[in-house]
Amino acid sequence: MAVETDSTASCIKNNEGIIEPETLLFSGQLITTENAPLTPIYQLNRELACKVQRNMAIIFETVHFTETANPEINTVRRRKVTQDLYYLVHLRNSPSQDNLPKYYITAASPETLGNIQLDVTDTQEEGFRAMLNSDKSAADILLFNRDTQQLLFDIKPKWQGGQYQWIDVNGVKVASEFGTSEEPRLHIEIPLQQQKRDALVALWILRLWYSIAENRTATRQGEQIFTNINMVADKVEEPEELTKTVCP
Repeated sequence: MAVETDSTASCIKNNEGIIEPETLLFSGQLITTENAPLTPIYQLNRELACKVQRNMAIIFETVHFTETANPEINTVRRRKVTQDLYYLVHLRNSPSQDNLPKYYITAASPETLGNIQLDVTDTQEEGFRAMLNSDKSAADILLFNRDTQQLLFDIKPKWQGGQYQWIDVNGVKVASEFGTSEEPRLHIEIPLQQQKRDALVALWILRLWYSIAENRTATRQGEQIFTNINMVADKVEEPEELTKTVCP
């Protein structure tokens, strides 16, 4: 008998698969909700790296918990269940011949929106555009097609040096960032379909990674440089080799 836990309580969906607005917290490798800060709803397979020596990928997973009661021995077994959703990719040097961006996410599951690249639109104000390739996944040879991709989010600071706001293709503010350097937060302001929220959160982590790796964290609140050992991959789809990161 499955029993609902606090992690699932914060993600109750109606028949349309819509999740209500809430605030998310990011710390280390875990993304939690403000209402249940001890129970992750997403996780990374490693912490963000400030600088990498090779191309690097991080696995972004959804997390939920199930509880099974055994009345005969009066015990409850709690089990953590994860599923890979996206690979978050940072290319140390973007290969121009492949026309790949330096930061992007690829779909690890058919339950996602698809591959999404993070384009820098304004280096001075650090604006971004998240461009969706809904017909692509991590298994495709051609990860992106600029002729068919569509705008998913505009990501802009409210003012120069301020926190970011996430605007959808219809001009609606979907989310806004705030928080401290130890615990960045994302306030999702409107109800979202599950797949769109998954993509939003994965892109939020990727945007934080961009600021960390590009050494822009000192100018913004809510971002942190991590200085531990991180996994670094020769092939971004198969991150297996350990390499020490180099931090300023």
